[in-house]
Amino acid sequence: MLDRRQSIAEAASHVFADLGYAQASITAIAKASGVTRPTVYTYFESKYEILRTVAEQMRDELLQAQENVTDDPEEILRTTTHANLTQWSRNFGVLTVIQHEALHDPAFVRLLDNINSRATRRHRRFIEKLTADGRAEPMLAPQEIVQLHLGATQRMAMLVWRDPKKLDVHADALYRSLKVLINLK
Repeated sequence: MLDRRQSIAEAASHVFADLGYAQASITAIAKASGVTRPTVYTYFESKYEILRTVAEQMRDELLQAQENVTDDPEEILRTTTHANLTQWSRNFGVLTVIQHEALHDPAFVRLLDNINSRATRRHRRFIEKLTADGRAEPMLAPQEIVQLHLGATQRMAMLVWRDPKKLDVHADALYRSLKVLINLK
């Protein structure tokens, strides 16, 4: 069973996705968690701290999705693309809330950057290593490929969120497009 802090954060993720950040309240989070307001405040100082915790967990899940069990670059691309799309679509609602709030709040910009920066940096280094090893000839600069792939993953996440049965189809399309951009040998 999840510990109480984790279960509150998980319930809050759904509340944020359903109501948006402004309308989500500690009362709604407590109700969704099956605890009282004082219990929520025992584990979190504020609604923002809860959202930050949710964002950090998403970041860690995205990094975990990039962990590899093979040395085959093609298999690494395939599995990490699928795992990343799975995480983005699973967290689509709360990520949308964070992106919306980032339009006018620098704290949310930092939160979004925190989610994306380590995963994209790791992805860029992977492409650079493949290039240095002579296993790829990227069609664009690695950072450009990573940014394009992130944008495409976010768009595909919305499509999967709308129709989860299409996860494999969209993951395969992302994988194939990434393979072409990297020009994997």
